[in-house]
Amino acid sequence: MKLLLVWNESKTHCVGFANYDEYEMKIDAEHAAGRITNLNFYSTLSESFREIYADDEQILTVTEIELPD
Repeated sequence: MKLLLVWNESKTHCVGFANYDEYEMKIDAEHAAGRITNLNFYSTLSESFREIYADDEQILTVTEIELPD
């Protein structure tokens, strides 16, 4: 199972998005990281993480990991 982790700037907190749907997972992770700002169909978790851990211009790190099934 693939998991996308979005980290805050100091790498002390992250939020993870699993591959429940490849497209939605990427949209949520990219929005939380600050790379997508002009869509209206991302998760509230993505929006909340972005509001708490990044300012408007900041781009956060996204890490992709593979978990064993």
